[in-house]
Amino acid sequence: MFDFIHQGFTYFFAFFVLIGLLIFVHEAGHFLVAKYFKVRVETFSLGFGKKILQIKKGDTTYCLSMIPLGGYVKMFGDVPGKEVPKELEHCAFLKKPVGARIAIVLAGPLMNLFFAMLLFTIISFVGEKMPAPIMGDVAAKTSASIAGFNAGDQIKTINNKPIQSWVDVNKLIKKSPDKLLTFNVLRNGENVSLQVTPTLSENADLVSTDSHIGSIDGFKNYSEASVVGVNDANSIASKAGFGAVDLITEVNGKEIKFMRELKNELSQATAGQVISFKVENFLEDKAKSRAVKITSNFNAPKLSDFGFNSTELFLSQVKPDSPADKAGLIKGDQITMVNDKPLNKWEDLLNSVKSYKAADKTLAFTIIRHNQGIKTFNIQPEMTSLLTNEGADEKRYTIGIMPAIGYATNKYIIVKAGSFIGSLKQGLSQSMLWTKNVALSFVRMIQGRISSKNVGGIISIGKFAGQSYEAGISAFM
Repeated sequence: MFDFIHQGFTYFFAFFVLIGLLIFVHEAGHFLVAKYFKVRVETFSLGFGKKILQIKKGDTTYCLSMIPLGGYVKMFGDVPGKEVPKELEHCAFLKKPVGARIAIVLAGPLMNLFFAMLLFTIISFVGEKMPAPIMGDVAAKTSASIAGFNAGDQIKTINNKPIQSWVDVNKLIKKSPDKLLTFNVLRNGENVSLQVTPTLSENADLVSTDSHIGSIDGFKNYSEASVVGVNDANSIASKAGFGAVDLITEVNGKEIKFMRELKNELSQATAGQVISFKVENFLEDKAKSRAVKITSNFNAPKLSDFGFNSTELFLSQVKPDSPADKAGLIKGDQITMVNDKPLNKWEDLLNSVKSYKAADKTLAFTIIRHNQGIKTFNIQPEMTSLLTNEGADEKRYTIGIMPAIGYATNKYIIVKAGSFIGSLKQGLSQSMLWTKNVALSFVRMIQGRISSKNVGGIISIGKFAGQSYEAGISAFM
């Protein structure tokens, strides 16, 4: 209950800081330009409706009004058809030249643009948190693997151009289709040179002007997290106290983040050795750490020796009132078969549900529930409209479940522009980029390529304001 109240207050506070600043900057634009052209400003209000606080200074009443979802600047002589005394025409809005009136009207939105540029400049000068240019897991037989890249490789330069973050890596790869790139990477303290040619691929980013970009198969900066699933009540892990899906954060006092690190650490254990784990319940939002100890019965044990499984077919979420929820599936269940057909990966499960036909009525899901054994549930999928990662609307059959697949990125670094001029250039560049993205988003909606569901209102603004505020001041700005 306390966490809920705290989160509500955080979101409420972040929302009003966000809205308040944007309204103030916008109205300040109208106000300052009106003053410049010597137009009398009668009221400067943050909010609408009844005034709850007001101070008069000179000709202007500055006030805070009850409904904080906007604001206004009331200028003298701005009502068409209303007579203005001859001696006051010099300070009436409608008596000013057309150019001055246009400037006053445009000043609000332009001030918001300048404000965005200022914020981006500050972020660039102070430093922005970005993913480090370090390779994640490299799958076998991919282009990245064939070229010789390993997980943990730190990219220093590409074609002799210094690399600061993974964002730089992505940009260079995207704009270099069919061009040979030479990577200088740092591996275990040694410099290694690797070459690979990005292939021309269709761009999934719907708000990009580029229909095709360069890409390298298997090239990513994230890895499988050290998340394990346990379904057998008689396994060593279950008897030791592991839950259905747990995140292992330490092994024998050593911090663990990736699955590859967990496998490597366990492979060094010997028969009879007591292995100390620090774990968290992966299925809880704010899980507390707990200690678990296991005595190894093997030399260089594998995950399966303890009863650990891949979590790809375990459930992390079951949507309330969904077909899966109504049938009785719960978080932590491991789905092993659909209509008696064994599943090897999450994609197999998705394909089984997607290919459902109404004439089939139901699909038989076989699951293993932690410490309870095998169960079967008959579930009837429902047609659902979903937003893809790219923002498009997709209709397909679903049952309302999410996999307990965990990924982790490498460390983050603080990237600074290095000089005030560099920060200013970055501020201008980012402002132009986001202005273009907003404009293209509306174009794609008109074209039907992006769903109108991506447009949010007050609740969405509050939600994302709160989430960004919790992520840090840089993200919020």
